[in-house]
Amino acid sequence: MEMDQPANYGQEKRIELILDMYMKKLSANLDALREKIEIIEKKLDVQERAVRQNIIQNRPEPRMEQVQEQMQEQRQEQRQEPQRQQATTQRPQPQQAESNQRVGNFQSGDVSIEKFFYAGNKR
Repeated sequence: MEMDQPANYGQEKRIELILDMYMKKLSANLDALREKIEIIEKKLDVQERAVRQNIIQNRPEPRMEQVQEQMQEQRQEQRQEPQRQQATTQRPQPQQAESNQRVGNFQSGDVSIEKFFYAGNKR
């Protein structure tokens, strides 16, 4: 039995060394992955900034001609609005159609309450 202890001790040491090696390798792989993720995030940030700047730079600035045309259109619309209002007020209003069938002067005795809450044959 004395010989089993050194053999077990040697195996334990060997297992500890193997586990230690795998842990170091795993942590190195994780560190490499973290670095790659950081690099990708930085590239993404740079691309987002470039896209934003490109969008801002590509916006066409309004030309004076366009602004003047828009102002003229607005003035014409403002002039036409009073004319439209006058035209609508001069038209005779059509009489209202018959009232809705669901609206009316019903009395409590006109329709029984059972017909309001019909739930099928009751036997």
